[in-house]
Amino acid sequence: MAQILSGAGGACCQFCTTTFEQMHDLTFVQDGFPINRFISDAKIIFEEVDEERFLSLSSNERFNLTHAPLSDIDIIPGSPLHAYLRCFSWFMSLVSHLTAGVTKWSPTSTKVQYTKSFICGWLKEKLNLMIDCASSQGGTSTTGNVVTRCLVRKDDSERDFLYWILTVLPSNCKQVITDIHTYLGAILRVYNSNRRIHTDELSLVCRELYQLILTQFSWANITPTMHKLLAHAASIISDYNDGYGLEQLSEEGLESSNKLLRRFRERLSRKFSFEENLKDVFSRIICQSDPILLLNRKMRKSTSSNSNTLSKQDLIVNSLIIEDD
Repeated sequence: MAQILSGAGGACCQFCTTTFEQMHDLTFVQDGFPINRFISDAKIIFEEVDEERFLSLSSNERFNLTHAPLSDIDIIPGSPLHAYLRCFSWFMSLVSHLTAGVTKWSPTSTKVQYTKSFICGWLKEKLNLMIDCASSQGGTSTTGNVVTRCLVRKDDSERDFLYWILTVLPSNCKQVITDIHTYLGAILRVYNSNRRIHTDELSLVCRELYQLILTQFSWANITPTMHKLLAHAASIISDYNDGYGLEQLSEEGLESSNKLLRRFRERLSRKFSFEENLKDVFSRIICQSDPILLLNRKMRKSTSSNSNTLSKQDLIVNSLIIEDD
């Protein structure tokens, strides 16, 4: 949607004019990636260049624009939920490459996909985690709750996601993957919070992780979502959300009921009338928010660990949050 509205369908990033090569250049990472992709600039290009000349320009010369912007205001695709999902997918791809011994980024290769299936099966057996499986409600089982459980690290016990990931990794990359998991989880937790953030410190943490990835795994691709998080998270929070995390802008509320609505309409509602169909669907939705049912669900939840020891990830998160007065 952001690509369509901004006209930058060929851009690696919707916030800056950085090229794919620059995204993987340590010099550019150290200098930072300022937000410099604005609708006003895109409109000027289309006003000054006719269509024939525009089509003759290279992608970089026209700043990866593919058509005129459809919006009059700048597009800020924060997407906290999708940042969780896409960054977790990148992390799983990196782990799969390392476990398979493939040092060329190729997530669709047979060897990498087979290794990823093995890791997902291993996690299902040990933690009952359903990752990248077909959901009975439609779509995939990799939801925001599953990803949060995987990326939030509390301890080193056998209930921890990373504990089992490290068992399949080669010994020479276990510490690096631990550091990447710790920093990535902390950044995403801060990004998706509703607290006031030390954006300068967050920028330093993001840059440190960006450099760590490029230094240790120069063959790994930085995906657009990973780049957006590591290069622009601090600027998005400070410049566009008054210094607060983006929890209130999360798409989770918009998308959380999609699978339920589809199932209710297909299987649990009358079909002879559109009106009756919607009545049945709304009745089912009301049941989902019934206070008594919600109370019973909370009572059935398993209790969390009673350990008061903060993990390294917790300490990083706490250092990035400004305490309320």
